[in-house]
Amino acid sequence: MRFLGVSRQVLTDLKSNGVVQTVEYGKWDFAVTVQSYLAHLREKAAGRDERTLNEDQRRAKLELTQAQARRAALIADRDAGHLLDSGQVEREWANTLRDVRAALLAVPSRVGAALPHLTAHDVETLSSEIRAALEALADGGTDGN
Repeated sequence: MRFLGVSRQVLTDLKSNGVVQTVEYGKWDFAVTVQSYLAHLREKAAGRDERTLNEDQRRAKLELTQAQARRAALIADRDAGHLLDSGQVEREWANTLRDVRAALLAVPSRVGAALPHLTAHDVETLSSEIRAALEALADGGTDGN
């Protein structure tokens, strides 16, 4: 008590809060008590002592801890190969859709070659319809109907 510069009541309060411990009723281990009390003061000064935080500080600390946990989980999932890079996914889809567009635009000439009885007008109509459908899809529609 005197060696810490606190009253017996403060020391009792520190004990009830788990900051310091007695060896037996009314007896304190000097070195352990001083070390525990100094560690408590350091934590309190650093703002890490949960017992000194108000409700807003506790909530903010909890939210920060939860955000850090979510970030760590995402990093672990990414490193384990469970997540895909959005840029890479976008590039792959762009390549796939470019291939689909090219294949659809090639349909009229292939059909014209496979069905020689079709007129040039028939093949051009097929080509126009495919282009209209692709343009409607590019504009966010379905097929223009």
